[in-house]
Amino acid sequence: MNRSVKIIAIAILVLCCFCAVALADGDIVAVDAGLQTTDKDALADKLKDIFTGIGWFIGIVAVGALILCGFRLTMAKNEQKREEIKDHIKWVLAAVVLVALAMMIVGYVVSLVGGTS
Repeated sequence: MNRSVKIIAIAILVLCCFCAVALADGDIVAVDAGLQTTDKDALADKLKDIFTGIGWFIGIVAVGALILCGFRLTMAKNEQKREEIKDHIKWVLAAVVLVALAMMIVGYVVSLVGGTS
């Protein structure tokens, strides 16, 4: 199997683990009954838990990538490799900003669903 396929498969597996923990905390949300009979606060809390877990996972991966890039930057011999690694660091930081914005948007939408702030 290709290395990138393995990494993606592991990432999906870990994401599912975070979602399973958020879903298994005891509050059962009956989403098949429709939004009129579902407790909107419980649904909003559940969605917030799931997306917070995903955000934490992405943050942990980003910190690991930054540490790895830092080690690679200190060990790089030529200037072309250093520029490549600096470019990777810029992309990781851009991804962290993008995830933070996405988490803010999800938090706002979830607060609209649950009616809480």
